[in-house]
Amino acid sequence: MELSAETAVVWVFGVLVVGAILTTACVKARRLGAWLAVASIMAALLLAVRAALGIAEAGEPIDFTVFRLAIIGSSLRVHFDWLSALLAFLILFLGLLCAGYAAHYIEHIKTPNVLGFWPVYLCFLAGMFGVVCVSDLLFFIVMWEFMSLPAYALIVYEKGRAENLRAGLKYLLMTHIANVGLIVGALVLYKHSHSFSYPDLTATLGTLSAARPWLTNLVLALMVLAFVTKAGLFPVGDWLPDAHPAAPSPVSAMLSGVMVKLGAYAVARLFFWILPAGAVPDAWLVWWGAVLGAWGAASALVGSAAAATCNDSKRLLAYSTIGQSGYIFLALGAALAFSKLNPLISAVALAGALLHILADATHKSLLFLTAGSVLMRTGQRDMDQLGGLMTRMPSTGTAALVGVLSVAGIPLTGAFVSKWLIFQTGLFGGLDSPAFVAYVVVGLFASVMAIAYGLKYFGAIFLGASPAQLAKADVEEVPFGMDFVQLLLAAGCVLLGILPMVPIGWCMACLPAPLAEVSTRALAASGLWAIASRLGGAEVSGSFAPLWVALIFGLCLILSWGLSRMGGAAVRYVRGWVCGEEVEPRLTRVPAHGYFWAAAEYLAGIYPRVGLPAFRLPTETLPALDVDRWGFAKITRALRRVSSALGALHTGVPQLYMLWQALGATVIIFIFWLLVRAR
Repeated sequence: MELSAETAVVWVFGVLVVGAILTTACVKARRLGAWLAVASIMAALLLAVRAALGIAEAGEPIDFTVFRLAIIGSSLRVHFDWLSALLAFLILFLGLLCAGYAAHYIEHIKTPNVLGFWPVYLCFLAGMFGVVCVSDLLFFIVMWEFMSLPAYALIVYEKGRAENLRAGLKYLLMTHIANVGLIVGALVLYKHSHSFSYPDLTATLGTLSAARPWLTNLVLALMVLAFVTKAGLFPVGDWLPDAHPAAPSPVSAMLSGVMVKLGAYAVARLFFWILPAGAVPDAWLVWWGAVLGAWGAASALVGSAAAATCNDSKRLLAYSTIGQSGYIFLALGAALAFSKLNPLISAVALAGALLHILADATHKSLLFLTAGSVLMRTGQRDMDQLGGLMTRMPSTGTAALVGVLSVAGIPLTGAFVSKWLIFQTGLFGGLDSPAFVAYVVVGLFASVMAIAYGLKYFGAIFLGASPAQLAKADVEEVPFGMDFVQLLLAAGCVLLGILPMVPIGWCMACLPAPLAEVSTRALAASGLWAIASRLGGAEVSGSFAPLWVALIFGLCLILSWGLSRMGGAAVRYVRGWVCGEEVEPRLTRVPAHGYFWAAAEYLAGIYPRVGLPAFRLPTETLPALDVDRWGFAKITRALRRVSSALGALHTGVPQLYMLWQALGATVIIFIFWLLVRAR
């Protein structure tokens, strides 16, 4: 029996939920729970691939209704198009890799947890998959919460420290206060349409924009605020720098690599698929595009500057997430602003945003996993206490090097191609809207900051000499399962840069119909290896052949190595000299806070912290956040008492068993007699 594409989409969600239920019984057997979770995610990924093949076979999106709630004008309607498929693949593929990494990583966390890690993790993936597949605003909000609440439980998984619970509380407050705006916006639209269906909302927004433009813009603003809070833009994304140090590293990889990207997905879906572009004034699109572009450029600058001054490895990467999300929204703003002024530029900008989602998901997940590997082996996040790990953790160091090159946008990585497209759209679009030229300049400066914090992350952890305490520690490479995931993601960063037309082709297929028609004219392939963009009329505005760049770079490396060997001079290693005196290497090491120290005090002031009010929480507050203590622990104790009571019935005396059977038969006969008599 052949599995239909519609059934495959439904079963992706079902397999993840069933896996969550099964792994609940494996809280004590962590290894078994890990294998069940990995198998569930693998099955879900294969089902998602089957659904994507269904789109290719039919030539149109998968669209069907699972069930209806006619009384409130809502239905669980599934709409699985190429954009949904792109995000679903990202969710499940990275979810699978992080699950394989977590199978080893979670074992070193000794925090008792009644519910366990894997059930929550699988529910988290199921919620994210639901977000990208539903086309009903009510069920979108349900899935949004089904994603957000497990994310909180994963952030506070190591709940032995009060700061972890505070970080989770900050995430919960900031995201859910913003979600109130999403709910209010949904209710306003429902009042005018009596439906939550996306097609009905499109018609309602068209009518409402003509009758009450201020109300339409207010609804859009409330929804955008909820989405950018989840996406991590400054300042509403300030929960990120606190949540990432608290969460286990594979969870940080999923939060930063995937979950924050769904905020960008929701904004793109709202403006390019739901908002009726033909029914709203063109000035609205330009204005909203300018707002998103300015917000993105500001976040790119502020987040990158804060990362360059940070000495905590995971907090640095959290600030980097704010910066990289800024590039995505800069591209979304350009795509929206030029959707009517210049569709070619709009198509390239939106494709660049989707490509940067892929690139940032890959290298940011990789960097968080390398930070987790270092934390697991050394117990340190403070980069001042790290250094010289390249010789003892060479695979992790190599993967981290590829990650920082990608996050900085160095050629032959995927982020270079995505930024190259984004900056082109800003520069050529600046002919019509000069503000985007300024946004590109800010983005370029943020890229310099990305090089700086990438150098700091890699140099402070893996280069130089180790501090005295770390030099005496027994540090070794992580297990093969963790190492394999890191190297696979590092290879992904390079493949996205060397074969750019493969992911760009998928991103172009995801564009809405009006832009998809012009995207092939804006971006052209020269074989499989090169890409050319045409934004300045009929002329080629930019071209890039990464295979040739890689070939020339490789030849230069071989030539330099050959020249170094031709001299035949012996290599001798000596200790360092300072003022004519030989000193120990550890005395000349540059700690993390020594990087860019001259500019650090100026850069640090760019990012004002948006903390919770400085009040002392009651002693009951933090325990109240511990779901295991007041929820699952009590449930399991009650079930244990019931089981003990039922176990007392098993005495081993055959006469008692026969008595119970006789009593049961008597009760059944009595009930049957009552039913017959009632007739």
